[in-house]
Amino acid sequence: MPRQLRDAPCAVCWILRQPARSVAVALHDQERDPRVPRDRAGARLYVADGNSDDVAVIDTASLAVVTTIADIGTRPWGIGISPDGRKLYTANGPSGDVSIVDVASGKVDARVAVGGSPWGIAVAAPK
Repeated sequence: MPRQLRDAPCAVCWILRQPARSVAVALHDQERDPRVPRDRAGARLYVADGNSDDVAVIDTASLAVVTTIADIGTRPWGIGISPDGRKLYTANGPSGDVSIVDVASGKVDARVAVGGSPWGIAVAAPK
């Protein structure tokens, strides 16, 4: 049975966590929805899964989970991507930090302690 991602906005409603790594989602105008980060080509969506402490990378054509980025931090909920698409950021509430992920390698570059319980990320383009 699919499990709803509580942190996912309307753009991604359901994800299946089965061995086949298949996804059942409802995509609502992903081209304009800034709440679900995607790569510059629009080929990949990044969905924080706080229940498993990872980020699912979803192929928008096949709706398959192509990989997961593990060891993000404790319960990543907020997620954002840099304007150039090279870095992904997650707000990890219980661990009180923000992870910086290299999108190309799918590895966490750093975890920055910010204190409190960060739950959201806002990424702005440089001026």
